[in-house]
Amino acid sequence: MTNSQYTHLIIVPGHGIWKGSNDGYKTEDWWLESFQVEGHDHLLFIEHIKIGLQELRKDPCAILLFSGGQTKKQAGPVSEAQSYYALADKLGLIGDDLRDRVSTEEFARDSFENVLFGLARFHELAERYPEQITIPGFDFKRSRFLDHHFPALNFPVEKVNYIGSDPRPDYEKGSSEYKKYFSDLANAEHKNALALFEQDPFGTGAVLSKKRKNRNPFKRYHGYLQSNEVLKPFFTESPSKVLKTPW
Repeated sequence: MTNSQYTHLIIVPGHGIWKGSNDGYKTEDWWLESFQVEGHDHLLFIEHIKIGLQELRKDPCAILLFSGGQTKKQAGPVSEAQSYYALADKLGLIGDDLRDRVSTEEFARDSFENVLFGLARFHELAERYPEQITIPGFDFKRSRFLDHHFPALNFPVEKVNYIGSDPRPDYEKGSSEYKKYFSDLANAEHKNALALFEQDPFGTGAVLSKKRKNRNPFKRYHGYLQSNEVLKPFFTESPSKVLKTPW
């Protein structure tokens, strides 16, 4: 298969960094934010990895990218993407039949960059842009991708398959604690993501730029403008000025 025959991009967004020891099934195996512990988010990270590789196996025209930068100072200069790849390898999930189609995108600092940088990295590998995209991720983040990120990039939402799964807190389903957990989760998602991206689709304003800066403690910078000059407007302009897209 030549590079130009790859048409399907699978993005597995990173949400934490595996420490490189054990099998990833315990919270202490990960560098996590405090709010990620209650919902056992690390188990969903592994589920996202498995789903992504299952989808990859279904389609010989797909490339899978683990996406996420060196976001945590305490983890050292190890990217979320590197740690996901290493964990998938340790768990025996990347067979020799898949290895040539699994790679990393190691600069994304938020969900919008997971998509934009994923498109850029896919182009570096496949020498074209994808015709379809699959993303396994948290179901509560579905709206930010389908209602905000892809429309901002003018990528057809009907060509995106978002496979969502929910956190699993230690509360009885339907209990008041359970309902409060997911209500708080939805409120936080709206306040910290949806409302911000609605006003700032490319994430270049003061609030989202500061978040990105804080998630880049090692001051790493991508080279996507060299390999994807056609995408320059998405990196340097406001959404209203982007008139043409390469999709």
